[in-house]
Amino acid sequence: MARRWLPSPGSGAKRSPASTGTNIIEAKDLIRIRHGKGAKDRIVPLHPDVMEALRCLPLPRVGAIFVRPRGGRYSPNWMSATCNRYLHDIGINATAHQCRHWFASEVYANTHDIRVTQELLGHESPNTTAGYVAYSHVDAAAAVGSLRLGA
Repeated sequence: MARRWLPSPGSGAKRSPASTGTNIIEAKDLIRIRHGKGAKDRIVPLHPDVMEALRCLPLPRVGAIFVRPRGGRYSPNWMSATCNRYLHDIGINATAHQCRHWFASEVYANTHDIRVTQELLGHESPNTTAGYVAYSHVDAAAAVGSLRLGA
C-alpha cells in the first residue's frame, strides 16, 4: 500500500496513509511515483515552486493527487489535454510533451549529465533521453575548441 510521508515537528518524518500512485515526501521536496513509466517506482525531486503549488491543493489522505469530482483517476490523455489547454490559455505556445523536452534540455544544459536527465525523465535507456535533449552548437563549438591538437 502506498504511503505519503509528512514531516513531524522536530523529528524526521511521520507516516500517514497516502495517495495511491504518488507519494509526496514533503520534508525533502521529493515525489515517489508508484507504477509510473514502465510500471516502475521511482523518486523524483520537485522544484520548490511546484512543491509550493502542491501545498496549496487539498491533498487527499488516500488516493491519487488529481481525482475526478466523483472519484477515480483521470486518464493520461485527459490530463495531457487539460495541461495543453491550460498552457494555451496562459499564452504558452507549447504542449505538455514539448515542456518535457524543454525540461530535459534544461536539465542536461545545467548538468551535462545524461544519466541524471535520464533518471528524471524515467527513461529505460539514455538513447531515448538523448532524443529529448536539444543539440547545442555553442556546446559543440566549445568542445571542439577545447581539444589539444599536436600536443
